[in-house]
Amino acid sequence: FSLDEGSYTLGDELPVVVEVRSKRDAVLEEGRVDLVCDERWAETWIKPEPMGRSAGMIGRGTQLAGPTAPKREVKEFTDSFVHSTAVFGEGLRVRLDTVERLNVRLQIAKDWPPHAKGGTLSWTLVVLARTPQGREVKEVREIEIVIPQ
Repeated sequence: FSLDEGSYTLGDELPVVVEVRSKRDAVLEEGRVDLVCDERWAETWIKPEPMGRSAGMIGRGTQLAGPTAPKREVKEFTDSFVHSTAVFGEGLRVRLDTVERLNVRLQIAKDWPPHAKGGTLSWTLVVLARTPQGREVKEVREIEIVIPQ
């Protein structure tokens, strides 16, 4: 597949040219262009951590809770999801050694990824073609999507 170089923003229309070839006559059951967002973010919280035991006892064998100190915990997360998708070429017949050229327009959704304000985002464009027999061909390419400030 090919697309115009450069960056795109949420809400843009992304023109993609998909070329489908086959080494024998085939039918395309499903063709899809997915814009996939990979998010990385971290969450931080403070939790009380015991500093040690108290020397005092209450009753028989019951210990007093010792003093605590705040401890900072950081956990990193990742998530990958399909942000926008376009379907193409369902039922398309591809003849031996011919090239079917399809102009696909992917409307990039305006929705912000959930962690756009506090994480790192990377984007890939995935073109998938599937035959009725279940054979899949997939091509992946990085793409720049700018989130407006």
